[in-house]
Amino acid sequence: MTENSIPLISKLEKVGVAQILLYLYINRFHDEITVNELIDNIQAVSATVQKTIDSLEANNLITIEKTKVFPFKHKIKLTSVGLEVAEPLTIVASALQKVEGSTDKSKH
Repeated sequence: MTENSIPLISKLEKVGVAQILLYLYINRFHDEITVNELIDNIQAVSATVQKTIDSLEANNLITIEKTKVFPFKHKIKLTSVGLEVAEPLTIVASALQKVEGSTDKSKH
């Protein structure tokens, strides 16, 4: 890793990126994860989710397949690079759950 990595990381500092990547990683074996499913399952508004999805696609972290039959859907999948980026987020999420759990216990 070099200082050249810093601008690359800044591309991911958008609202909802970590949530979307983590959701896609956890559900990577599901065939049809749609934009609407993401909106329903993460804590972000639809306009934000759409902008974030566009950014993730532009940075080759996800692919979007548009179905050809009605009702039209946009199916989202992680690319191989997206998988590499998303996998460490599971470690971060797990650590945060432990911290949250220990904080909740100390309040009682």
